Amino acid sequence: PPAVGFKEIGSRAQAGPAILLLEELTRLGRPDAIQITEECVTVGAVLFLGQSIGRIDRAALAGMAPDEQKAWLEQVSGKFPNATMTWDEISADRVKFTIRSCRLHTLAVQSGHPELAPLFCKGDGAFFSGEGVSLERPGTLANGADSCPFTLTFAD
Repeated sequence: PPAVGFKEIGSRAQAGPAILLLEELTRLGRPDAIQITEECVTVGAVLFLGQSIGRIDRAALAGMAPDEQKAWLEQVSGKFPNATMTWDEISADRVKFTIRSCRLHTLAVQSGHPELAPLFCKGDGAFFSGEGVSLERPGTLANGADSCPFTLTFAD
């Protein structure tokens, strides 16, 4: 059905090119269609997340008062058209949040390409890991879990 609302339109803008790429590579008989699509999705996710929220700055978080942290979290949440999230913890040591629903997962399934959903998760993993931060995510919606719990822990 037609997209309704900002979040649905934004989610389709993110998922659509990956769906079309996979379908075209498959139509062309490329045995590496999923790998090529994964590489493109990962690069796209890292660019999108880098431009929309940037790296999470440990020192900045530590210097924020609780009301400033809350305002920052609300600002970050608003930049994700594809996910509904709750914030579980924010401190100088770690940031925890849980994705309760993901439109990218839903769109991948609805388009007949559920194999794409885990690729979007890998893109998140590529962005949120490294540069002094480790990501722990024991399950994802794409892999059958009820939610995607993210724990970002800052390295000493």
